[in-house]
Amino acid sequence: MTLLLSLYLAQPIPDLGDIIPIDPSVVIPPPGACDEYLTDQLKTGLTVLDEQVRSGMDGWSDKQEEMAGREIADELMRGELNGLLNPSSPWQGYLEEVLAEILATYPTPRFNYQIHFVDDMTENAFALPGGHLFFYRGILEKILVNEAQLATVIGHEVAHVELYHCAALYQYMSQFPVFSNDIATIALSMARHTFSSTQELDSDRFGLALAHTAAYDGKQAEQIWLSWSAPPQQPTLPMMGIPIPDMSGLPIPIDIAGEIQNMTISHPPHQARACVARETYRQLQERYPVENGYIGERNLREKRSRSKKRYE
Repeated sequence: MTLLLSLYLAQPIPDLGDIIPIDPSVVIPPPGACDEYLTDQLKTGLTVLDEQVRSGMDGWSDKQEEMAGREIADELMRGELNGLLNPSSPWQGYLEEVLAEILATYPTPRFNYQIHFVDDMTENAFALPGGHLFFYRGILEKILVNEAQLATVIGHEVAHVELYHCAALYQYMSQFPVFSNDIATIALSMARHTFSSTQELDSDRFGLALAHTAAYDGKQAEQIWLSWSAPPQQPTLPMMGIPIPDMSGLPIPIDIAGEIQNMTISHPPHQARACVARETYRQLQERYPVENGYIGERNLREKRSRSKKRYE
């Protein structure tokens, strides 16, 4: 089964024998214990976003999103990431194994996810519409210290896809002449942008639940943010010379327009993300306790998933 995910359901999951698919349109705010780290905008804005996003997505099917994501991924591989993908690296096989561990306990993934290793020391990972995930050597070797943390970050990127964040950003960008018929610019922007604070925290919680469901040690999620010094600000669209036009005339709800625009300008502080990780883990553990969640420090060092060898 899965214990996914009462944080995203209107009703609690009664037991672990029932398979209840996630309804990402039902989102509750992060725990109140973290309010001190959040702006007023976040306190009032963490509401039901996904249902509104889908209403403004021009009726995209999963197939259409998959096709768009493949086009963006292909453009990145020809351009920005040309020569950096290393499918023969041990990291590639390891990433695929941990992704499989996560998806094995998730009953309703929308896509056949593909994960790519980028042989570059940038501390980054990102997702594209349709289920393409990219992980850089930098985040694997400089930030993460065990398999549980890797599982959480993979879950986070899966969440951006499952909660329609990537698809919403793509459709938003496609509205404007600056991106018209320019898949290269869209691809570059999606690889470098930051999501909004709302979406990052939603994906943090969703990703942690995926890792918890797969019996990884959820406490490790908080440790990522406690040990990761704040990175330099990533380039937003305005910083990249791409204007953010007035969206009042677009055929999408104004609240969604504002939220998607916010993707380009905000990111939650690490203190907020550490707090939300801690409180989310506490809630999950209270409802669906996992004893001796797997950590896997040696697994990460050896690039050998727990599915191949359990060391703890």
